[in-house]
Parts: sequence; structure tokens; C-alpha cells
Amino acid sequence: MADPGSAGDGDRKEGPGFVTRGRVVAALILLGIAIAFLAPFWLPIPGKFLAVSDSLEPADAIVVLSGAVVLRVPKGVALYREGYARRILVTGGYANDQFLHLIGERMTEAEMVGRWVKKLGVPADAIIVLRGGTGTWQEAEYVRQYVREGGVRKLILVTSHSHSRRARWVFRKVLQREGVKVMVVEADNGTYTAANWWRTETGLVSVFSEYVKLLYYLGKYSFREPSAVSPLTQPAVAD
Repeated sequence: MADPGSAGDGDRKEGPGFVTRGRVVAALILLGIAIAFLAPFWLPIPGKFLAVSDSLEPADAIVVLSGAVVLRVPKGVALYREGYARRILVTGGYANDQFLHLIGERMTEAEMVGRWVKKLGVPADAIIVLRGGTGTWQEAEYVRQYVREGGVRKLILVTSHSHSRRARWVFRKVLQREGVKVMVVEADNGTYTAANWWRTETGLVSVFSEYVKLLYYLGKYSFREPSAVSPLTQPAVAD
């Protein structure tokens, strides 16, 4: 005979721990719904923070940075044709291109880009090939050397959406004692924009990796002075 003082399974009351867990789960579900609903409003913020673009004015040279050159070169050439500058500077150290290794060629990215710029109609004497730099800071150091030798006072920097804030910070820091005005312009990107970067794999990788690089650069270069680089030579831009 069952003990009348004991509650049956149907009458068992859950303890306060169960109620607390239930509230936490409900709160997390509501939070997830709110985040998903508000995503179109807050997700563009990280991308837009990285993307900066200055008002342009005529300059002494247009600098096309290495990396993502398929996007950056056409933009730099378009600015040249629009009369923003009479010179295009291309940068980049030795290319890590598997095909070049296979055929035994050794060429800097700057040299390859210089050839392409020439094929797009820019005269060879308007193309300055800076054969050096394996990162944004090093490229800025090579540009600084050219600025000192070439009497440049204004530069237009062509780069990508997500790279533009870091590139502008680096170049302004490296060139601040040279009295050079640095203006940054974003190259058009057909894959994603700063406002919808999370919708594509390319955009996700670009934005997340750029924040890592930005933090790394702030930690490494905030208190560093630019170094002297080897004297620059301008190789002929081959056909």
C-alpha cells in the first residue's frame, strides 16, 4: 500500500534549479532571436569601420599596393586616366608564385604589376616599380624612400575595402615626418561590400583576418620608427 504522505510521480514538483535552467534557456533563445532580427543593423558596423575612403585631390603619385591587384590595379589606372596623378607607384617583393618557381623565373610582384599597368595603357616612364615590401609596413618604408628621393608631397593610396583603415594608418605613420599627405581610396569589389561582408566566404575571411592584422600592427608598430631600406632602382617595364 502506498504511503499517503509521499507524492506520486505526477505530483512531483521540480526544484528551483530546474526553474533557473529553464529561464536561462528561454533567455538565450530570446537573445538569439533578437540578434538574428537585428543582424542587418549591427553586422555592417565591423565592415564599415575597416573601410575608409578620403576625398581625393590631384596628387604627385598614385600608389597601388600589392595583394588583390586584380581589384587595385584597374582602380589605380582609372585614377591615372582621370588625371589625379602623372605617376603610378607599384610595390611588392619577390612573388611566391608556384608557376614562376616551376618555370625557373624570379620576379617581384611589383615588376609583374608594372607590366600589367603598362599593358593597360600607362606609359612606361609613368610607372615607378618599387621592388620591395612583403607587408603593408615594409611597402610604406619603400614608398618613404622614394618620397625622399622624388620630392613627393601628396599620395593617393589604392587598396581594398577591409585593408583601407590599416593601410592609411600605416602610411600616415611612416610618412608623417616627410610632410606627405596620404589619401586613401577603396578599389571596387564585386564579391562583397563593407555593408554585406558576412554574406560571402570571401568577405567573412577578409574582415575577420583584417581585425587580427589590425590588432597585430597596432601592437607591433605603434611605437616603432620606420627603417631605412635599400636604395631604390626602377627596372625597365618590359612589354
